[in-house]
This record gives sequence, structure tokens and C-alpha cells, in this order.
Amino acid sequence: SNYITLRPLLSSSVWKPSWGEYFLHHKSWDLLKDPEVLPLLFKRRHVIGGFFILHADENRAVFCKFVDDENAQTSDMVLYQVLQRQDGIYVDIHMESCRAVFHPFRSKSFPLYALYERVRRRDKDCARNLRSRTNLLAELDSSNDMHNARGSKQQEEDVARIMKVSTPTTTKMRFFSEGSGSANGILCNLIARHMTSDLFHTQTAQLSVEKADRHEGIFFLMRLDWYVLSVACLEFRDQIESEDEMQKIYRDLTFFTAGIIDLYQSDDETKVVHDVTTSDEQFSEALPIDEIMAVHPKLYANALYEALRKEDFPVTSITSDEVSYAMSVFSFKEVLHASIELDDLSEQLPVDSETSTGQRLAEVINTIL
Repeated sequence: SNYITLRPLLSSSVWKPSWGEYFLHHKSWDLLKDPEVLPLLFKRRHVIGGFFILHADENRAVFCKFVDDENAQTSDMVLYQVLQRQDGIYVDIHMESCRAVFHPFRSKSFPLYALYERVRRRDKDCARNLRSRTNLLAELDSSNDMHNARGSKQQEEDVARIMKVSTPTTTKMRFFSEGSGSANGILCNLIARHMTSDLFHTQTAQLSVEKADRHEGIFFLMRLDWYVLSVACLEFRDQIESEDEMQKIYRDLTFFTAGIIDLYQSDDETKVVHDVTTSDEQFSEALPIDEIMAVHPKLYANALYEALRKEDFPVTSITSDEVSYAMSVFSFKEVLHASIELDDLSEQLPVDSETSTGQRLAEVINTIL
């Protein structure tokens, strides 16, 4: 565009605005560098925001949009430029406003100030969200065990950011009631071990975080596809549900799923004009809930068995319904049926005599088993 001077690609180059740019209002800000920032901002501005493309290449994109002011019945032109270079990512926004308005950014009631603040805040949030996503995926790719991979504080911030812009999906998992000893702790470990094993069909790693955004439990990171990831939390808190006059203990397993396009969001409910995301633009991905719930009864039974064998933290009470649920994974099949008929020789033998009948019977039974 000849209307503005583009920010130079090299940081060493001098950037001098043209004479005509002094008649435009200008603001700029920098963003955290991430390879996904420029493609996402491009889609957000053009596909969703309704900006016209003036220039686009692998390092830069320039957009234009006319923003209507319904109160003044005027339209103001906005030029949006984003540049990715070695020393960072830079955004410049130029605005053409009505005459005699010299400082539109000083008055919060002025439409251009609201637009500038909203776009700047959302751009910065987007870059931070993408950085968090990159941090988590890098560790997921480098190791299947994320414990102590990075500082838990930074990881907690990354997880909280992904959860904030995600879509939650919750399923309930059966656990044990009071008096079950260490069964609940064993079951949590078995679930975590299975979800991070090669038997699980979704690439998953356990995080070192135990608390994020009011959720406390075991956290996992799942890559559902190239663009979609999910943070799963198996809650520590027990929940009681009554069913057929019986109380059952459950814990929530919540999946916080987000695609790349979901990372450009804001807490502000004010919408940019024509900046609406439709349901068709949302990623829909099948979560591995069925796979987890299919193996859960087996893990439940194993947890009960291991808890019953522990003497340092003994089981004091188990409900019949919990035993029935654990036994539901077992199937009993008769593999051999044998009948042994023995004559009663007691009347024909002396009182002090001995026979080898019992010993032989024991050998037969051991052979069968």
C-alpha cells in the first residue's frame, strides 16, 4: 500500500513515515514470537474480522477495514499491519478519522480508542495463548513423561491459558466410598498409567500440575490432531450420586479442548464489528472418552484387589454395589468337568489300616487345576 510506509523487515533499517502519514492516527505494539501467530492473525483479520487484504507474504500482512460509527453516521478507515521478523512480531494500526480529532486515543469514549484497545488486547492474548500451546506441545513431543520437565509454575500458567479458551467436556468415573483404604489412590494411578501407555490410542502425557483454574487433580495433555489439543483433569474431589436408594461415588474427568482458532479470544464481551465466530468455524473432535470408560471397570477391579492386599492401609468397608461393579469384568467359564467315584472301603478295612485314596485324589485334583 502506498498510503502508509511499511515497517522495514530488517531491524537495522530506519523507518521513516511518509508525509501523508502525519494526517493519520497511529498506534503500535509488539507480540510474543511464535510461528503460529502470523497465520492465526491473518485468518482472524480476514476470514472472521472481515478485513480486506492489501498485502500478504510469509513475513507480513496488511489489512484494511471501514468501521462504521452509527452515532456519527460516518465510516473510519483502519489499516492493520503485522510483521514477523528476527527480533519479534510487530503490529501497527493506522486510523483515518474525522477532521478536528487530534488525539482519539486519549478519550475512552471515542470509537477508535475502543477499537484500538480491543484489538491490541486480543492480539496480545492470542500470542500468549499460542506460546503456551507451543510450550506444552514441545514437551509432549520431546518426552512422554512431563514430570519435572519444566517449572510447575510456568506449566500451570500454560495449562490455565489453554483451559480459559477451551470447550469443557465432562464425564463421570466410578470410584470407591469411605473405608476402601488406598483403593482410590491406586485407581487414580492405574488410570494415569493406562492413559500415558502405548495401549492408549491418543498421544497423552501426564503433567506436573495438580491445580489450575479452580480444578485440582491429575492433569494430562492430549494431542487430538495437528491443530487440536485437550487438557484433561481427573479431579481429586469425590461426588456422591444417589441411584436406586444407593449412593455411588464418582469423580469428574474433564477435557478442555481447544483448536488453534480458539486461542484468539477475550474476556471482554464487546464484539468487533462483524467479528463473529460461527459454529462451522469451531473444531469438533472426538475425545477418547469411550476408550477410557471401556477399560475403567478392569482398572477398578485391579484397584480393589490391590487395596485388599495392603495391610498398612486396610480396607474396612466395601459396598456390595462396588463389588458387583468390580466383578462385572470377570466371566466364569467351565473348562473341565470331572467325576470321581470311590468305593467306600471303610467297612472292609481294619481300624488301624491306612489307604492312599486321599493322596491319590489330591494328585488328580492338582493335575486338573
